[in-house]
Amino acid sequence: MAELNAPGPELLEVVEVRPGEVVLRRADSSQGSGEPLVSIRFSGEAQEILGGAAGVLGKSMIAAGLQMVGQMFRQQAETAMTDEVPEEGETAADHANPTDRHRLH
Repeated sequence: MAELNAPGPELLEVVEVRPGEVVLRRADSSQGSGEPLVSIRFSGEAQEILGGAAGVLGKSMIAAGLQMVGQMFRQQAETAMTDEVPEEGETAADHANPTDRHRLH
């Protein structure tokens, strides 16, 4: 997995900018500064099929993506905090204190 570069703390917003188009943008971008970070646009046909729920679906899709990115950052941080990465075929138990392996938990 490629290394992720965590952004600084920013306020983001998910906005339906027009029917069938939902964007993720920095909260300060409402004054026109910067392009959306993510944009989802539903075709006219998709909007008809969804019966007006395209905005809700687009917002849900972006929210799911943000949750996934959060999980990826957490996993990367946990991996970075690990002192030793086991080599192929080894487990963390191979590096543990021998007396620790026989303790009952």
